[in-house]
Amino acid sequence: MLDDYDQDGQGGLLVANSRFLEQHRDAVTSFTEVYLQTIRRLSDGEIKTDDQALAAMQKYTNVPPDVIRLGPDPFWPKDGHAALDSLRDQQIFAMRTGSTDYSQPLEIEKLIDYGPLDAAEEHRRLMLGCNASRVPAWRPLPRRGCGCDGRARLQKRYVEGFRSRLIDDRPLDEAV
Repeated sequence: MLDDYDQDGQGGLLVANSRFLEQHRDAVTSFTEVYLQTIRRLSDGEIKTDDQALAAMQKYTNVPPDVIRLGPDPFWPKDGHAALDSLRDQQIFAMRTGSTDYSQPLEIEKLIDYGPLDAAEEHRRLMLGCNASRVPAWRPLPRRGCGCDGRARLQKRYVEGFRSRLIDDRPLDEAV
């Protein structure tokens, strides 16, 4: 539906309240890095060829993969930044239709903290090691190392730390 009236509009974004962000900044940064890798991998129609992503979408939306493939490609800003114009347009639409409990637009810029995004991108550059200057910022991490031993050690330590902090069998509301 978003594609009908706001092509390349911000259909979703990561949100954390300030208390959670203060208490779990490293976890939010780790999640943001994985989120960015995923949206970069699944952008430009690639989501429609990823069986694992299609299965997850079917599980949570009850929409079969064949139907998902017929829809427009989702848009996610590959740099992770909010599409502010799109968010402003959506806010105005919600206000006009009475879908908000406020009458003056919120200053969206004041609600954004790009600290975890910046830290995730800095970590990505460290992971790329000697290839960092040759890989555009929007591109996902390569699946194979560049031959730099430091990158492999950093990646192993980072992945193990990420798993120990976030991978858990408990429901999300119990895990945090």
